Amino acid sequence: MGLTLTLLGILSSAAVLDKVLFFTNLFLYLNTNYFKIWSITQENETKKEAHPYSG
Repeated sequence: MGLTLTLLGILSSAAVLDKVLFFTNLFLYLNTNYFKIWSITQENETKKEAHPYSG
């Protein structure tokens, strides 16, 4: 009985850890992409400011 509970505990904590890692990776991935998009947008804004009549 105790062994079963221990195994269940290990399995559930492994599943939780897996989810935590998944969400951490997802968060980091979205952050990096957001930053890339943001930099590109900033670059475009800067270009517009540099050439206001280029369209």
